[in-house]
Amino acid sequence: MLVQQVGVMTSESANEVNKLESVYIKKYQSNNPEVGYNLWPKFKA
Repeated sequence: MLVQQVGVMTSESANEVNKLESVYIKKYQSNNPEVGYNLWPKFKA
């Protein structure tokens, strides 16, 4: 199991936070059923 600390971001814009969330989900494959639990965005092997 790999655990990595990710920096904390603050923003007044919910849109900006949502966009960054999907970037990190894809980067760390949190939407891959073997790695994480996110169902969105759809995992592409």
